[in-house]
Amino acid sequence: MDVLEAGPGAALAPAAVDPPAGPAEARQAPYPLASLRREASLLKIEGEGWDIGWAAVFLASDEARYITGVILPVDGGVTIRGPAR
Repeated sequence: MDVLEAGPGAALAPAAVDPPAGPAEARQAPYPLASLRREASLLKIEGEGWDIGWAAVFLASDEARYITGVILPVDGGVTIRGPAR
């Protein structure tokens, strides 16, 4: 899992998300990796790059000025759900 530093002592731990652009066949249903990502998510939805981007914008903003020493998972609940069974 990649960890992206977002501010002083704060970082993002993003999940794999749907690529915003790619080969035409990758954007057509059924896309096996998309269904696996949805199934792994506690929310049963597939994340997008925007989900990670907005979390980064928040952590870099003044609204997050008092947040330090955290790694924020942006993964739709994959972390708390645990490994697939």
